[in-house]
Amino acid sequence: MSATNGGNPRLDRIEKMIEQSLRATKEAERANDKAHAKFKDDLRRWASLGVKEARKHRKWMSESDRRVAKLKQESIEYQRRTDQNLAEITDKLNGLIGFVAGR
Repeated sequence: MSATNGGNPRLDRIEKMIEQSLRATKEAERANDKAHAKFKDDLRRWASLGVKEARKHRKWMSESDRRVAKLKQESIEYQRRTDQNLAEITDKLNGLIGFVAGR
């Protein structure tokens, strides 16, 4: 409190309220700055996790695509062998039918 209030208690009270208000404002600003810094830190952390998860997902998708391509190729080869075996069996069956019919 200043000494220039001329001993006016009302002015002393007003001055005291202004000082309390200023202290409260400074405390609120510090708390806000701290919360803002924490928010920025959290946001940075979440962004980093998002990037890591995106990379992990792309790697998983690439591996999945590679596995699907391999399985597709194996399926094509299996179908080719099945078709070949079926043709051979059909030829043998036709030969057997011809042999039996020729008797």
